[in-house]
Amino acid sequence: MASPDTNTSLLATGRLAYECTDLSLAWPHGGTGLGLVGNVILFPPSGYVRHKDEATNSTDVIQYTGGDLIVSCVIEGWDDDAHRAIYPNTDPGVSREVIRWPGTDYLPGTRVGAKALEPLVFTPRNQLEHPAFIVYSAIPTLELNAELRFSSYRFLSYPVIFVGRPDGAGRQGESGPLVELTL
Repeated sequence: MASPDTNTSLLATGRLAYECTDLSLAWPHGGTGLGLVGNVILFPPSGYVRHKDEATNSTDVIQYTGGDLIVSCVIEGWDDDAHRAIYPNTDPGVSREVIRWPGTDYLPGTRVGAKALEPLVFTPRNQLEHPAFIVYSAIPTLELNAELRFSSYRFLSYPVIFVGRPDGAGRQGESGPLVELTL
């Protein structure tokens, strides 16, 4: 077996956009960009059940059970497009978007599935060598312990999680070269 080529390691940076309509167009692909994002992580559906052999109490079969396709990232600035897409209650202000808690659009207890971003697309900066991904129906949520840091020593950023759900065709997502992905 040959040694692995260390030049194939990837530092894959890129951008997120939603409501993309045509992947052959330049980013944001006919959709809306989510501003400056960092630490983008894709968590594939990774549910498994271990079935034991009763005679030996050892693993007999591993069964894949699927699960949620999840994307986490950090919004790295005060971006109106990101706020409208992520926060349940926003209103256009005179000069910038205003976030309201609790707001009137989504009261506590409201199902936010209608606010799904369809689709959410990660576009790598190096599209020839780095993979892209699509989450066909991504429900935006703030991370449980999200913080808006108003401080002179910290960037004003906040963590976001997108939970994928099947679209009308039953697809959750796909990842690979951008030119091979389909909306």
